[in-house]
Amino acid sequence: MRISFLRDAVSRGLEVYANALVRRVLLKGDRAFGVEVELGGSVIRVESKAVVVSAGALNTPRLLSASGVANGNLGAHLHIHPALGVTAVMEYKVNGWAGTMQSYYVADLLEDYGVLLLATLPPPGIGYSSGSIPFEEVYEYPYIASIGVQVSDENTGAVPRRALLGVAKYSLSSGDLEKIRRGVELAVEILLAAGARKAYLPLKNAQRVDSVKDAREALSKLKPSMLKLSAYHPMSTARMASDPDAGVVDSEGRVFGYSNLYVADASITPSTTIVNPQLTINALSLTIAWRIAKELG
Repeated sequence: MRISFLRDAVSRGLEVYANALVRRVLLKGDRAFGVEVELGGSVIRVESKAVVVSAGALNTPRLLSASGVANGNLGAHLHIHPALGVTAVMEYKVNGWAGTMQSYYVADLLEDYGVLLLATLPPPGIGYSSGSIPFEEVYEYPYIASIGVQVSDENTGAVPRRALLGVAKYSLSSGDLEKIRRGVELAVEILLAAGARKAYLPLKNAQRVDSVKDAREALSKLKPSMLKLSAYHPMSTARMASDPDAGVVDSEGRVFGYSNLYVADASITPSTTIVNPQLTINALSLTIAWRIAKELG
């Protein structure tokens, strides 16, 4: 955003204020007339013809709630992409830090199970694809390859309305656990077929496997607490719907009950996206922006 949308907008006159904490949206009746902001040690009011909230799926619900927006769907229906990584030590040097980090993907499980496999290699200890390997294996880093297993979830969580920024409640469903199991098995099969000397399952207690059979047996009694699991792409906590009983914003991104208050971020997706939602968010936000621009003349 810093080198694309924001740079373009600044060239057209946008003024950007960093380190400015928006405390609440100012509402009166069915209209928003600005925001209250902490800036440079002072609290100021900024008035505007329209207000667009883009604080993300974890913080947009909290900001709207703190501003006085009352909607039972606010902060509910949280979707994420649970993810983990299968790591292997290959027979040959991979040098996975060179070139494109996310270079290939496997869609075989995508349509039926909502599981996406990604060839990617962040540094060990950073990101789900570093997997779970014994510490001494780090010395073989040039030979390490990994496949990330990303799941389109069935379950939903929630963002507490009166909590610290970024806090959410979420539990993994049995269906999503089965998706993880299938994804890990296929990732092990791919890595072994590609020449892995040994593969490690994404478990808190590192476990080496030398065959798909070994992996299947190790995962037969899988529980969420056993996994080295992380999550990405939170969405749907102020979801778009046809009426306020089902969601928070209408098809134009306008918050139900307010004529000029909008949301444009991942929180408005009606349900989970199977893949990374970045382009979906871009498209929704641009569409909402064009409609606001047209309305404001």
